[in-house]
Amino acid sequence: MSEDASGWFDRLGLTEYEATALEELLALGRTTAPNLAEATGIPKARIYGVLESLSDRGFVKVIPGRPKEYQPKAPDEM
Repeated sequence: MSEDASGWFDRLGLTEYEATALEELLALGRTTAPNLAEATGIPKARIYGVLESLSDRGFVKVIPGRPKEYQPKAPDEM
């Protein structure tokens, strides 16, 4: 994670996993939880809670379906 991004995520009060997941989502655009877990190294058992937290805080949009997909909101919407 770049120092600029790290500082921005710290100011937002994100955990390390939340910051890592959000940074990767911003790079990928839209993806599933298992794909994000694989891309970030966040354990699959934790990724769903991380994504739920990011969604609750307004950083991520959940796209219903099977499987669910996750998309970062535009920076000006955060």
